[in-house]
Amino acid sequence: MADRAVLVHLARAVLARDAAAALRTLNAAVERGLDLAQMSRSFLGLLRDMEVVARVSEPDDLIDATADELGELRALAATAGGLTAVLFDRWARAVEEAGRATAPRLILEMAAVDLCEAEPLEPLGDLIDRLEGLEARLQAGEPPRGPGDGGRAPHRPTPAASPPAALPRPVALSSVPAPAPTPAPLPSRAIAPAPAPALAQSPAAGTPSPSDRVVLLPAEAWRRAKSDLERRRPRIGALLANAHVWELDASKVVLGFEDRADVDAAERVRVEIEQALSSGTGSPVRLVTRQDKRDASVVPVIRAELLEEADALSADKHTREQEARQHPIIQKAQDLFGVAIREIKT
Repeated sequence: MADRAVLVHLARAVLARDAAAALRTLNAAVERGLDLAQMSRSFLGLLRDMEVVARVSEPDDLIDATADELGELRALAATAGGLTAVLFDRWARAVEEAGRATAPRLILEMAAVDLCEAEPLEPLGDLIDRLEGLEARLQAGEPPRGPGDGGRAPHRPTPAASPPAALPRPVALSSVPAPAPTPAPLPSRAIAPAPAPALAQSPAAGTPSPSDRVVLLPAEAWRRAKSDLERRRPRIGALLANAHVWELDASKVVLGFEDRADVDAAERVRVEIEQALSSGTGSPVRLVTRQDKRDASVVPVIRAELLEEADALSADKHTREQEARQHPIIQKAQDLFGVAIREIKT
């Protein structure tokens, strides 16, 4: 468990906006063998105590601390000013995210850097007053006079307000050369102009199609259609996450599902899936669904997203178990007590 000195040192580094000192504090805690998860929660409690002492004159019934610790909290709260609530909110989100991450140390280190760059929130009433003052001056034709008087930045004249001398001088008509006389049309038996090169007609050369639509490759069209359906129709998106893609081209997509119920569900929304695919490929796409047989020897073109995630989690779990078995402290404990690892929970 982290002692109070580590937490106070981290708080001082954050309030001093010293990101290097904050990172070194976390690194020293790791080298001492402190539990970063426990330390992050304890630091969250310290930020809460700072906010309490800043708002309650006699916080003895709200904080379990000695007189010296209360004085230390008051000094930190005075240094933070109105920043404590912002720090608490950002660190709370980092603690929650680190609890789900495979590398919590990285999350907490970047969160500490983020705290060093935090700015206090301005009261809503002050912002409203500044906006009203700015609106009144704009209606009166006065420019904003600076950040302290209702404006965020000094006023700079727009190009329309530039003096007339800055505009280009008009050119007299007499100085413009007369256009060359238009040549007489060639006889009908003259050589016809050469046809335009074929590349000028090709969409690959940059000429937009009549519908001005970007044509995607089949794999890109599938991923974009799936993402679009996940956003607009979450149920269809969840259904497609269970699908293997067995065939994929500009005219046909074959999807396979392990459960017959998923096949039936995909058939009910066939039109929407085909429309999403066709919008990406630029041509009609036919959807074919089928029920897959459990055959590991056959590999689909694109595996189901949920299976990919499950394999990634399984590989990550295996890696963490191997790291735990090879950790010097674990091996030392086995040698010291003459025991073997029974189970590893990740």
